[in-house]
Parts: sequence; C-alpha cells; structure tokens
Amino acid sequence: MDIEPCELEFFLFEDDVDDKMKKKLQQMGFPGIWVNFPSSENDKLTDLGSGLFQQGDFQCSSFPVTEPTADSSFSINYNEDKNSIIIKLEGTFFSINDPEIFDDDGEADFMLSRTSGIIQIVALNNQKGKPIKKLKDEYGMSTRIEALAADLEYNNKGCGLRFRMHYKLGMYKDGEVFND
Repeated sequence: MDIEPCELEFFLFEDDVDDKMKKKLQQMGFPGIWVNFPSSENDKLTDLGSGLFQQGDFQCSSFPVTEPTADSSFSINYNEDKNSIIIKLEGTFFSINDPEIFDDDGEADFMLSRTSGIIQIVALNNQKGKPIKKLKDEYGMSTRIEALAADLEYNNKGCGLRFRMHYKLGMYKDGEVFND
C-alpha cells in the first residue's frame, strides 16, 4: 500500500508510563497498525476536525500495515510532555492480506478501491519487533501497551489516513514478495 505523507498522534494512559517505560519508549520500532474503513460504500466516516474521524453505527473492515519497504519512510517518537506517540508515515508499506479471502461478492475489488480509513489504536513494539508490555498487574499479568487516537477511550475515533492499495501475488519473505 502507498501511504500519503502524514503525521499521526496517539495517546498513552498515564498509569502505563513510569520511568522504566519511558526508557523503552525511546527505543521503539515499527508499531502494530490496523487501518479501518467502512465495509459499505454508503457508509462514511464523520470528520471531527484536526485529522480525527469517527466511525458511525456501521461495520468496518480492516487490514494491517505490516512493515515499511525500502520505498518508505517512518519515524516513531515518544512525546513526554503530552504522553503521546508521534508516528510519521510516507511511501510504500507491506500489508499482508490474502486476496482470496475477499473474493466473495467483489470484496477484493472493493477493498482495493479504498483510499482512506482510520487508525484507532497502535500497539507499540521495540526495535526488534517484539511487543512493549505494560507493567505487570496484581495477578502478575502483562499486556501489550497501546496508544489511542483520541480521548483515551476505545470509542471508534481514529486518525485519518490516505492511501492506495495494490497487490502483488507471491510469497512474502524478508521484506519482499517473490513469485514462484
């Protein structure tokens, strides 16, 4: 997928960030990103201004932005003053999807025709691509740290993203798609 140049801001929960976590947030790699878009051409995202959009009372489909290619640039930085993550994206990124999944009723063509969507949440990874985990809870469990686009609530709001989808058949390996 080709992503138009953008700068997106996502917010962290205050209790997820202590001094130890701040150090981890200085060493981030490419995050876990899912782009959501309305499943029907009749449904539209509501523009809330400042690059934020709201999903209405309708179904959305989604796809992952898997990793950058050699024809892309991305940066990810922690802003301690705002307790936020700033992500800059531009260029061609891999999005691994099996087009056969979407072949029913023309869904592949519909998905490939999408040019905009929203990112509601990003899951943070270290530079080795491993999830950055939250502090352990009272039961000794730790979950992946997420940053949200708005309001620090899971409320179907997201940062707008403009893109163009295209696909290439073959096997994905080490950042390239090979045809047999």
